[in-house]
Amino acid sequence: MTVSWLPVIAIDSGGSLVTLLLSGACSWYARKWARQKPDHIFRNYIYLLTLAIVFFALSRSLGHLAKQILLWQGQESLWRSISPYSGAVNSATFIVIFAFGIYFHRFQAIQTEMEMYKDNLEEMIDQRTIELERKNEDLIKSQTALANVLNSSIPICITGVDYEVVQANQAYYQFWPAEDGHSKCFEQRPGSLCHTQLCPLRQIVDGQTDVLIETSKLIAGRERFFIITARPYTDADGKLLGTIESFQDITIWKQAADERTLLERQLRLAQKMEALGTMAGGIAHDFNNILTAIIGFAELGRVRAQAGIDCSHYFDEVLQAGDRARDLVKHILTFSNRGERTKNSILIDILAKEILKLIRASTPTTIEIRENISPCGHIFADPTQVHQVIMNLCTNAVQEMEESGGTLTVSLDKLDLTATDLTDEPDMTPGPHAAIAVSDTGRGIPNHIREKIFDPYFTTKPFNKGTGLGLAMAANIAKSHGGTISLRTEVGKGSTFTLFLPLIQTIQEEADIPEEAIPTGTEHILVVDDEPAIVEVLVSLLQNLGYRVTAASGSLMALESLKADPDDFDLLITDQTMPQMTGLELARAATAIRPGFPMILCTGFSRDIDAGNAESLGIRGFVMKPVTLREIAKLIRKVLDEPPSPIQP
Repeated sequence: MTVSWLPVIAIDSGGSLVTLLLSGACSWYARKWARQKPDHIFRNYIYLLTLAIVFFALSRSLGHLAKQILLWQGQESLWRSISPYSGAVNSATFIVIFAFGIYFHRFQAIQTEMEMYKDNLEEMIDQRTIELERKNEDLIKSQTALANVLNSSIPICITGVDYEVVQANQAYYQFWPAEDGHSKCFEQRPGSLCHTQLCPLRQIVDGQTDVLIETSKLIAGRERFFIITARPYTDADGKLLGTIESFQDITIWKQAADERTLLERQLRLAQKMEALGTMAGGIAHDFNNILTAIIGFAELGRVRAQAGIDCSHYFDEVLQAGDRARDLVKHILTFSNRGERTKNSILIDILAKEILKLIRASTPTTIEIRENISPCGHIFADPTQVHQVIMNLCTNAVQEMEESGGTLTVSLDKLDLTATDLTDEPDMTPGPHAAIAVSDTGRGIPNHIREKIFDPYFTTKPFNKGTGLGLAMAANIAKSHGGTISLRTEVGKGSTFTLFLPLIQTIQEEADIPEEAIPTGTEHILVVDDEPAIVEVLVSLLQNLGYRVTAASGSLMALESLKADPDDFDLLITDQTMPQMTGLELARAATAIRPGFPMILCTGFSRDIDAGNAESLGIRGFVMKPVTLREIAKLIRKVLDEPPSPIQP
């Protein structure tokens, strides 16, 4: 049976055409899919694989179609001649497809790794971008801050380790213009710290990290004061390049502080004069009492002596009155001293009683004074200032009761203050304190005034009754001694001001020692004084002690005696205040004539000399008039018997 090739040809040709269409569609879709992500390696790989399969399908379909056409036309020999080439193409295409298939998973893994690397890289880039943006913001802020600093009104500069001024702001150049090519800091801004160990740059180089120091600098021939703040200036690796310095001008503050100090000194003097004026009546009263005792007992002694009756008792009374007068003068001189304040150990109860003596003499009889002074120990204080405070409190209390009368009560007690008691006084230390309370029975202080009473210049007194500085000064003095002043008041009943001062521990006083005999001697003493009565007294006293005495009524007479025979005298006792030549000048002249000559300087009052600077001038003894027989006798033996201390240059 003859088989017809037409159906076979039709089916084979139709299948080939369908294969061509499907291959073209697959190729078009694969190309479109791959172009969606051109950088995607795996997609490109799939696209190439699809093209290989399509090429294989095309070659197979075209081969079948060509075969059927040639067989249909009877060209079987031609087909046989080209069929080997068609098979080779199909085999090569299959090999390519097989090769693509073998590396399918490998390409897929590579693509996965690349995507992972890409994601990590993008994340790193994002993080780095954020970090760079943050650093850029910080840099902008730093630059802005630096610009603000450099544009500030405070002089700022950067100084290198070679003392070169590297950079500075406009405020700096307003003080120190860059003139004459000066670039060294000590040339631009010479000052008291230049070329010293306190130089801020030198301190930074030596390892300091923060320097804060005060200095002065000459600007246009005028001294100005600055507080310098210096910090290290380093590079990115921490290497020290120099310093960054700022200069705070405190000249105005310094001048204000100096003016304040001067004003406070003047205010203290004004208060002192006010207190002296208050004490004047009491001083006159006490002196009159003392003079009355001296004159009265002296007259009684003369009468009794003329009658041949023992009058030594009257002389003892005269000596006691003289001692009281000496103590009173000493107290006045101490209070009126304008020199630097000195603190020492004092018995507060003794000081309080001395003040009450003066207050009693100047207080109207309509005011009763009650005293409740208990011994409580020593305080470390300036007696003049404490006297001023207590006097001020007492004077205020007396003035409060002048019109209507009343009672002034002054009491002294020892109190142990705890930290709880001192909650409102952080500058005070817990422990034993002397509490000096000054109370009056006046009108009291209203609440609206109570808050202002310690303010300077605040006063409720008439113009001629006070400056309004007393309580302010008193509060400052109390604070400078580690204490305070408190107030308790009630309107219509009176007020109590209490001064608290810390007590100190002192060595227990030794038991009373029997009085020693007055020392005597036989040396030759030259006595110099321009007061004949004092010369007569000293000569008689010293002769009674066994000494040979030569008297001189003036410095020049004494100097002539020394020049005539310097070795004839063993000791010189001279007054300080004399005409023509003072005691100090005489002492210098005597030392020039006879180096190491023993001398005692005796004075009633002098602002220029005291025991300390007298010794520095070679004067071995110093005594304040009036002097007792025992005092001068002991001092003479001390000067003559003890070796001289070396004079400090």
